[in-house]
Amino acid sequence: MKYRRAIRIRSFCIFTLSLVYPSLQAEEQGAGLKAELKAKIEVATASEDWKQVERLSKALQNLEATLGKKPSPSEPKEKKPAKPGEDAIKNLVKSGFHLSLAPQDDNPAKFSFSRNIQTGEGAKFGADFFLEWNLPNSLAEDWGLHGDNYAWKFGASVEGKLKSTDNMELDAWRFRVTANRWDFFNRDDSTKKNDWGLSWTLSLKEEANRDFDFSRLSGELTVTPTWAAAAIGVFQPGPVSGSGADLDLPPVQFRWRPFIGIDAGGIVDGVQLAKGEEFRDPLWLVGRVTAKVRLNSLAKALNFNEISIFGDGKIVYLNESEKWRTYLKTGINFMLNDYAGFSIDYSVGKDSPKFQQEKLLEGAFTLKF
Repeated sequence: MKYRRAIRIRSFCIFTLSLVYPSLQAEEQGAGLKAELKAKIEVATASEDWKQVERLSKALQNLEATLGKKPSPSEPKEKKPAKPGEDAIKNLVKSGFHLSLAPQDDNPAKFSFSRNIQTGEGAKFGADFFLEWNLPNSLAEDWGLHGDNYAWKFGASVEGKLKSTDNMELDAWRFRVTANRWDFFNRDDSTKKNDWGLSWTLSLKEEANRDFDFSRLSGELTVTPTWAAAAIGVFQPGPVSGSGADLDLPPVQFRWRPFIGIDAGGIVDGVQLAKGEEFRDPLWLVGRVTAKVRLNSLAKALNFNEISIFGDGKIVYLNESEKWRTYLKTGINFMLNDYAGFSIDYSVGKDSPKFQQEKLLEGAFTLKF
């Protein structure tokens, strides 16, 4: 009798374990996937690949929902219809295209329009943008270019600062072929607040005026750190709760990033036109600082997707001329959605290629993806 009872008890235990073990195994695997997704989110955040951050955050949110309490079949989630043009933009991003204001920047590109009604002058247009293409993430991951502690990017870009006026002194084209690498350290800290990293970007660059009357070919090396605890490259304070599109953000967030670089090259066209100008200097030492403040409470109160104040300052030392040149662009962005909005911008200083004095205040339609 006792023998039979022991057999029953043992059989019951084996049956119970057979039900529980797969669940425990799935939970363990789920925890591993969560850790992997969180690590990839950190990599994408540090490299400012915001579309990748959004995609990974949604994947993490779905995984947590699957491991936790599943939604009731009687309350299915409604699928939001795509906004006009949204699918086209997502396809561009998926293919590796990104549009912003400047390299390693998430401010939107600026497009302005003005017309003097009183004098009857023709319409004037302006554009300030940085359009880049990078090897798509799917290919980069397949080729082993993305890891837990590093990420490679290879791409090409065009940067324009243009006005449809007769004065071309402030206009510029910049074309680059680029290799970029991010390295991340101290990733074992569970809080991730002490994570830091280093990025270097090596580019072959051609810089010219609007009509390509003269151009300069150079090699450009730029280095910048990431340190979440000091808000370098990562907005602080971080989200209060949530993930993906349901993030609960603090009232105000701040992020900044310093850059140091060297630009060495020479004029390849228009030598006579550019003779005696600072543009001819073969070696530029470059420092740059970007900063951004997101006003989340104000944006929520006014029903904007984002309201932010930004600044992008640059200082260039011309080695042969022994001169310093500074340039600052600042403004406030009002984003109506993830992609479009408007802004008010102010720029002052001397920017390449010709380092002519600039002092402008303008409003613009903005776009980024």
